[in-house]
Amino acid sequence: MAQKNYRDGIFLFLVEGVGSIEEADKKNEKLNNSKFIYVSVDDFINSKEISKAKDLYNNETKRLMNKE
Repeated sequence: MAQKNYRDGIFLFLVEGVGSIEEADKKNEKLNNSKFIYVSVDDFINSKEISKAKDLYNNETKRLMNKE
């Protein structure tokens, strides 16, 4: 999914944890690049599966962005 979004010019960074909705909103307000978006994926459920998926997605997005 990270590779497809990258190819489509959609740069998402996933945020998790208590208060992640507010954190994502604050970070999005500060962005000048409208192609990069922070998205909360886990604000109230502490799930190791969600954490693992978030890490895999974010790491792949970072890798792709660093290739530029």
